[in-house]
This record gives sequence, structure tokens and C-alpha cells, in this order.
Amino acid sequence: MSIRKKRFLIAATVLLALNILFIWGNSLLPGSVSSAISGRVLLFVRTLLRLPAREPGGTGEYWIRKIAHFSEFCSLGFLSGTFFWMIRGKIFSSAALLSLMIACADETIQMIAEGRQSSLPDVWIDFSGAMLGIAILLLLRNRRKTYKRRSRE
Repeated sequence: MSIRKKRFLIAATVLLALNILFIWGNSLLPGSVSSAISGRVLLFVRTLLRLPAREPGGTGEYWIRKIAHFSEFCSLGFLSGTFFWMIRGKIFSSAALLSLMIACADETIQMIAEGRQSSLPDVWIDFSGAMLGIAILLLLRNRRKTYKRRSRE
């Protein structure tokens, strides 16, 4: 393996580890802190989109949380796919399994965090986000191969 590829593998490994720590770190936050963060993000989004300060029913914070779960795991899928591509030459099954295991562990962590609760639908949201991240990586890799093939012709 060339020095450039080794450096890329180290960077991918560090980013993957940081992503996992970010996910699990957020799950360890007490419910009140997590809710406050979601509320600030919701206020920012509403200000950015020039939406009213409050909505009937108050489901905005719920959707911010679900989008956050999906986004965290989308990056996890992309990074784990990159990692497994570098070490095994394969992406899908290893990255998907790792993502599912991390999603299950994430919800287990929330069971012990104060004011938090575990949710099976969150595991599916997390896993769906990871699958999108893996799909994006696969599309980019296939596009790159097609581009290289056409440039040789």
C-alpha cells in the first residue's frame, strides 16, 4: 500500500472513530440537555427559513431529532464504507453490519442516560441513514470508475 493510501486510511479511520464518538456522546447527554440543543437547532432552522416561532402541536423538535439521527448515521455509512473499501475492497455488507451494530448500541446507551429512552423506530431511522451514506459512496465510486474508463478510450 502506498504512503498516500496509508494516510487516507488513517484519515478515514480517525473520522470514523470521531463520528462514532459523536453519535454515542450525544446519546449520553441527559434528556434536558439534548432537548435544549434540539430546541436551539429548531429555532435556528425556523429563523433561517423565516418560519413562525412556534407551530401548533410542537412536532418541530421531534423532526429535528429524527433528521439529526438520520444525518449522523448517513455520515457513518459513508465513512464506514470508505474504511472497509480501503481495508477489504468491499463496502456494503461490512459497513451495513457495523452501522446496524452502532445503531443498536446507540439506543442501548440511551436506555441508561438520564431522561432518555430507547426507540426501535430510531434504530430503523439510523440504519436507513447509514444505508443512504453507503449508497452515496457506491454511486460515487461507480461514477469514478466510469469516468476513468471513458477517459482511457
